[in-house]
Amino acid sequence: MPRVTIAKRCLSYQQVYGNQFTLSACHAKREKAYICSAFAERPAGLCEYDESLAGLSLTYRVSEDGEVSFSSLDTYRDALNKCIGNGDLKLGLKLQCHIVNYGHELNNFFGTLFIRLFAACGALSQALQVFSKLQDPNVFECEAIILAHSRHGLYENTLNLYDTFLKSGIQPDGHIFVAALHACTNAGVLALGKCIHFQILESGIAFQSFLLNGILNMYLNCNSINDAFNVFNSSLQKDTVTWNMMLEGCKQHGLICETLQLFNQMQAEGFLLDNVTFISLLQTFSYADSIQQGKIIHIMSVECTSESDPFIVSALINMYSKCSRLDDALELFNAKKKDGDVVIWRVMLNGYACCGSLSHSYALFCQMQQQEGLEIGKRTYASMLHACSCAEALDYGKIIHMYVIESQLNTEDNLARNLIQLYAKCGRLDMANRVFNNLLSCDTAAYTALMFGYGDQGESSKVLELFSRMLHEGINVDEVVVSSVLKATSIEGSDLDVVRLVHTLMEVDGLNYDFHSNTLLVESYVRFDMHEDGNCILFNSLWKCFYTPGQLTDLEYAKASSRTLDKLFVSLLHCCSILQDLDLAQIVHSLFMECDKKWDAETVCSLIDVYASCGMLDDSCSVFKASVSHPVIVWSSMITGYVNHGRTSDALQVFYRMQEEGLQPDPCLCSNILKAFSCPAHTFNGRVLHTRICACKCGSEKIIKIALIDMYARCGSLSDAQYVFNTCFFSDKMTWNALIAGYACNGYLQEAFEFLQAMEKTGCKPDASTFVGMLKGCASFSVLKIGKLVHHLVLEFDCDFNFFLCNSLINMYIKCGSLDNAETFLKLTPHLSKAVWNLIMSGHIESCCSEKALLLFQRMLCAGIMLDNSILVTVLRACSSTGTLSLGMLLHSYVLLGKVKRTSYLMNTIITMYSQCGDLEDAQSVFHKSNAKDAATWNAMIAGCAHNNDFDLASRYFTRMQDEDMRPDTITFLCILSLCCHMGNLEDGLYEFNTMTQSHGIFPTFEHYNCIIDLLGRTGFLLKAADLLYSLPYIHNHVGWMSLLSHCKLHESKDLGNRCINHIVKDQNRNASGYLLMDQVLIHSQHETEADNLKELRTAC
Repeated sequence: MPRVTIAKRCLSYQQVYGNQFTLSACHAKREKAYICSAFAERPAGLCEYDESLAGLSLTYRVSEDGEVSFSSLDTYRDALNKCIGNGDLKLGLKLQCHIVNYGHELNNFFGTLFIRLFAACGALSQALQVFSKLQDPNVFECEAIILAHSRHGLYENTLNLYDTFLKSGIQPDGHIFVAALHACTNAGVLALGKCIHFQILESGIAFQSFLLNGILNMYLNCNSINDAFNVFNSSLQKDTVTWNMMLEGCKQHGLICETLQLFNQMQAEGFLLDNVTFISLLQTFSYADSIQQGKIIHIMSVECTSESDPFIVSALINMYSKCSRLDDALELFNAKKKDGDVVIWRVMLNGYACCGSLSHSYALFCQMQQQEGLEIGKRTYASMLHACSCAEALDYGKIIHMYVIESQLNTEDNLARNLIQLYAKCGRLDMANRVFNNLLSCDTAAYTALMFGYGDQGESSKVLELFSRMLHEGINVDEVVVSSVLKATSIEGSDLDVVRLVHTLMEVDGLNYDFHSNTLLVESYVRFDMHEDGNCILFNSLWKCFYTPGQLTDLEYAKASSRTLDKLFVSLLHCCSILQDLDLAQIVHSLFMECDKKWDAETVCSLIDVYASCGMLDDSCSVFKASVSHPVIVWSSMITGYVNHGRTSDALQVFYRMQEEGLQPDPCLCSNILKAFSCPAHTFNGRVLHTRICACKCGSEKIIKIALIDMYARCGSLSDAQYVFNTCFFSDKMTWNALIAGYACNGYLQEAFEFLQAMEKTGCKPDASTFVGMLKGCASFSVLKIGKLVHHLVLEFDCDFNFFLCNSLINMYIKCGSLDNAETFLKLTPHLSKAVWNLIMSGHIESCCSEKALLLFQRMLCAGIMLDNSILVTVLRACSSTGTLSLGMLLHSYVLLGKVKRTSYLMNTIITMYSQCGDLEDAQSVFHKSNAKDAATWNAMIAGCAHNNDFDLASRYFTRMQDEDMRPDTITFLCILSLCCHMGNLEDGLYEFNTMTQSHGIFPTFEHYNCIIDLLGRTGFLLKAADLLYSLPYIHNHVGWMSLLSHCKLHESKDLGNRCINHIVKDQNRNASGYLLMDQVLIHSQHETEADNLKELRTAC
C-alpha cells in the first residue's frame, strides 16, 4: 500500500480514535518491526488458545517501545468481514473476546463491524447492546444499526431509531434516509414518507441516484403514482434502475399508456435498455389485447440483449402463453430447451396450465423426467401441483405426488402445502389431512392450507378444531387464519365466544389494521345481532385512518395516505352495507368527498352497494351516473342492486345499455343477472337473456352454463335445462349438481336419482353438494323412499358429513314425518352444532311433538351447547305449544339478564308465549316495555288477544297501532279475521275484510279468504261460502273446501257436502284426513255405498 494512502488512513484513525496511535507507526523503515502470530506471544490474562482462531493468521506489528501498529487492526477488520460474509456468529464472538483481552475497547472502529456482524447473523439484541455501549456514535454506526432493523423487517423500530437520531442531533446520510424510506414503504405510511422526503431536500445532501430510487420506491409502493411522477420528472440523477423502477410501478398500477410513454422517453434520452427493462415490459403486455406491443418488445429485446438469456426467454414464453399464443411460446421453447435451463421448462409448464391444457403440461413434465442433465427441483413440482389444484385434476396430482415422494421432497414445507391444497380442492380431505400429519413441523401456512380446504367443503367445525390446535401449539395467527376462522363461524353458527376470542387476538397481535379482517369481524357480530360491537369496530377503523406511528394527524395530513385511505373507505362502506346503517354510510361518503380523492371503480362499487343495501336505490343510481368512467364492475354493482331488490326490468335495461356502449359482460355479471329471472313468470325474458349472453365471448363459460341450468330449472323448464347441459363440452361435478338439483326441486326425484347414477358411471364422484340438492327435493315433496336411498349413497361414498349435509338429512327426515330416523341420525353424529339442534327441535314442533322438542332441549344443554337467539325462539315456541309457562318465564329471565341480544323477533316470541299460555297480563307487560315496536310486535299482541278471545282488547290495540302511524299488514288483518271467525262475529269480520282492501290497499291472500269462508260457514251462510270458493282464482284450495265440508256436516247440508267431497277427491285424493271427514259426512247422511267407495280410496293413503 502506498505511503500516502497509509498516512491518510493513519490521520483519519487519529482523528477518530485519539492519540493512542501515531504517525511514526506508519514508517516501516524506522521500525525494528517483526511479524509474529497473534498466539505466539500472548499477554497475561489472554483467554486459552482456541484452535478455531488459528486459521485467521491474526498478525500485528509492534514498534521498539511496544506500540501496536495498525496492521493488527486491519487484520481484525478483515477477519470480522469474513465472519460477516459467512454469517459466522460463533467465530465472531470469539474474535470479540480476543479483541477485548488485548485491551481494545469496542469503540467506533470495531462497533460498526460488530453491529454489521450481529445484524447479518440475526442477533439484533446483541447489535443493539454494542450500539448502546458506544459513547458518541457517529453516522456510520447509526447507519449500521438502522439498516440492520430495516433489513429484518422491524419497520416500526427503524422509524423509532430514525426519530431518535434526529433528536440526538445526528445528521442522517443517504443510507439512513433510504432505510427510513424503506420502513415507510413497507408500513404503508405515506405521510411520514413525505416528511422524510422533505427532510432530505432540507438537508442539502447530494441527491444521488440510490436516494432518488428510494424515494420513488416509497411513493410507488404507497400507491402515490402522481407524487412518484413529480419526483421523477424533476430529477436529473436518473439511471437505468430509476427508469426500470418507474416502468415497474406503472405496470403494477395498470398504466399501460404511461408505460409506453416512459419506454419511448427512455429510448429517446439514450438510456441503456437492460434485461430488467424488457422483462418488466413483457410482463406489462401479458394479456391478449397487447400482443402486438409484446411482439415489438420481443424484437427489440433480441437486438439489445443476449438472445440466449434464460430470463428474457422465460418472460417471452410467459407473455405468449398468457396471450393464448401457445404456438409462439412453443417455438421459443423448442429453440431454447436444449440449453438445459430448468426455468424455461417450468415457464412452459405454467404456460400450458394457464391456457387450460393440463394434459400438455403433464406430457412436458414427463419429457423433463427423461431429459438428461435437467434437475427437477421443488419449484417445478410446486408449479405442477398448483396447476393440478386449479384444474381440480386429482389423478394428475396423485402422479406428481408419487414423483415428489421418489425425489424425497415430500417433507418440504412448500410442497406439502401444495399437496394439502390439491387434495382439499379436489374434496379429498382425508389425503390432505394425511399429508398435514406427516409434516415434521406445521407452520402457519400449513394450517392455513388445510383450513381453506375444510372451509371450502363446509367443514367449519374442523376449521375451528385446527384453530384451537394452533393456539395450543403456539403457532402464530395471521390475517389469513383470522379470515378462515371468521368465515367458519358464519357457516357453523358457532358460539359468540369464538368471535370474541378472534377479536381479542386481532387486538393483541395488531391484526386489526387489516381491513378485510375487520370487515369479517363486523359481519360476525351482526350475525349474532351484536350491532353495537359492529359499530364499535367500524369507528375504530375510522379512527385508525387518522393515526400514524407515534402521532395523531388531522384530516389534511391523512389525505396523503392514499394506500391506506382507499382500502379504508372501501372496507368501511362494506361494513356499513352489512350493518345496513345509512347514517354511517353517509358520514363515510362525506369524509371521502372532503379528502378530494378521485373515485376509482372499487370505491364507486362500494358506494352503489351500500346505498342499495340500505334500500336507497335512487342514491345508488345517482352515484352510478356521477362516476366518470363505467367499467364492467361498476355496471355489475348497479345491476346487482336492482336484482337484489326485485327490480328485474331495471336490471335488464341497465344490462342492455352496457352492451350498447360496447362493453362485454363478464361471466360473474351474466350469472348474477340470470338469477333475477329464476322464476316461472320470467321464463320468456330468461330465454331472451340467454340468447344475448350466447352472443358474448363468455357464453360458453362453465359458470354461465351452471347459471342457465339453474335458471331454467327454477322456471320449471327442465327441457331447456337439459339442453344446456347437453351442450356443455365439459360435464364436471358442478354441472351435474346443477342438473340433479333442478330435477329434484321440481319433484322429478326418480329422474334426478337416475342422473345421480349416470354421474357416477362417467367417473364423476358425487359430493356433499350433490346429495344436498337431492335431499332438498325429497324434503319438499316428502318422498322418504328416495331420501333413504340418498342417505345410503352418502354412506357408500364415504362422504364427509359437513354442516349442510347434516342439516339436509335431518330436514328431509323431519319433512317426511320420520322423526325416529332424524333422532337416530342425531345420536350417530358426534359433534352437533347449534343449528342442527335447532333444526331438529323445530321439526318436532312443526310435527306437533313439542314435548319431545323440550326433551331435546334438555339434551342439548347437557351437551354443553350455549343458548343464542335462534335456540331461545325455538324453545319459546315449544313452550307456547305445550303451555309450559314456567320454562317460558325462566327463559324470559335469561333474556333480561342480558345473556343474549334483545331483538324484536325474540321479544315478539316472548309476547306470543305468554299469550298462548293464557298469561295476557305478562304479555302486555312485555309489549309495553318494548322500546322498538314494529308491525310484528303489534301483530303478536293482537294475536294474543285473539287467542284469549278478547275481541275488545284486540280492537283497542288495532286502533292504537294505527294511531301511532304503524301501518297494519296482511298478518294484522289475518289475526283480526281469525278472531272474528272464532267468535262468529260476521258483521265485524266482513267490515275488517272490506277495510283491508279498500282503506289499506292490501290484496287478500287465500288465508284471508279462507277466514271469511270459515266465518260464513260458522254463521250458516253455506251457499255464500260456496259461491265465494267458486269465485276464487285458487284452483287447489283444499283448506277452504275442507272447512266448508265440516260446516256442511254441522248444518246437515247433504247436497253441498257432496259437492265439497267431489272437489276434495279431485284436488287432494291422497289426503287421509280429508277422507276421514268425508267418510263421516257420508255415513251421517246415510250414503253408505259412497262411503264404501271412499274406504277403498283411503287404503291408498
